[in-house]
Amino acid sequence: LFTSSEGGYDPEADLYPVIPVFRCTGILILVFWLWGGIVVIFEKFRINHTFILELDPSTVLAHDRIFKSGALLSALWLSCFLLFLAAVRRGIHVFPVHHKVYPAILVGVLTLLLLCPFRMLHRPTRWWLLTRSLRTISAPFFAVTFADNLIGDYMTSLVKVLYDAEYLACFYLSGDWLNNDFSQCQETNRKYALPVLTALPLVWRFLQCLRRYRDSGDAWPHLGNAGKYAVATVAVTLGAFHSDWKSYGHEYSAPRVAWLALLVFSTLYA
Repeated sequence: LFTSSEGGYDPEADLYPVIPVFRCTGILILVFWLWGGIVVIFEKFRINHTFILELDPSTVLAHDRIFKSGALLSALWLSCFLLFLAAVRRGIHVFPVHHKVYPAILVGVLTLLLLCPFRMLHRPTRWWLLTRSLRTISAPFFAVTFADNLIGDYMTSLVKVLYDAEYLACFYLSGDWLNNDFSQCQETNRKYALPVLTALPLVWRFLQCLRRYRDSGDAWPHLGNAGKYAVATVAVTLGAFHSDWKSYGHEYSAPRVAWLALLVFSTLYA
């Protein structure tokens, strides 16, 4: 599958367009495994994460159940990836479908597992994740708890996942996957999605900090943290346009120098 292929295989047309799809889902499954490892540490050192994260004690997941679910999700990801590789690299079509359908099936199944409304598949935990994510996105209209802070911090670390998710939605909903033309979605991502999705999680954290200042009246550390996220938002937004700065005709143009200085200041501030 990995070292040889049948004639007609074109990496640019067959493999490159779906790399963001497998990367997006793979990172999320990896985060699931890492959460299981964190729960192991909580249990070992008797840290009451159930209380801290406002989880229901009767439905909270132990590390073994998290790892079992992670193993099933990993098996699903690997199955779709191998079926895709077999189709594009060796011409082996296990099922009579287009090879780019396999990544779409992976995304569809994961989405259904997350949004399933029935009392199965750890619904309380899934609902907790969804509601906390909505509270984070809706900041500052809700009081901010530690769990909301945690989800907000996770989102700032998963910008690449958001970026890939926007790409896969564009790639499949626009029909580009049928004609192997992913240049339009890439251009859309670079010009519009990249600056917006890079800045959004930082804006949400900025608004959370303002809400915590409003509720507590403590300028420090909440306004200090708000300033940190404000500076980071400006820095990453300018960085999103970095590829366009070559039009200025000088390697150390004023916008680039200002951006680099802002990055240094943002790093030291953080």
